Amino acid sequence: PLGRGAPPAARLDAFVAVYVAFLDGHADLLAETERTRRGGRYATGAYAFWHTHVRGLLQKAGASGPDLAADLVLALLGADVYAHLRRDRGARPAEVTAATQAFVGALLPDA
Repeated sequence: PLGRGAPPAARLDAFVAVYVAFLDGHADLLAETERTRRGGRYATGAYAFWHTHVRGLLQKAGASGPDLAADLVLALLGADVYAHLRRDRGARPAEVTAATQAFVGALLPDA
């Protein structure tokens, strides 16, 4: 959402915020499509796209192991995880956003 000229850490924060907002309106639908597809969410083109995007930003920000780190970040943003946090834990979208951004920040060398 910030564009290529913005620092990678700021772009990661923006990505998390926008993705959580997207999940807030579509988590149930996403969770269902991820369950019914052979290979689950990892076999979708959307997952490959987001993984490439997040990995690239993590790499630019100097995170070690950006491939694995991207999978871990996206795991926090899984539709089933989000639905669980909202329904079973009572977490608000802003709380999920802040916690995920803190996790991402901890992956970066300047954090």
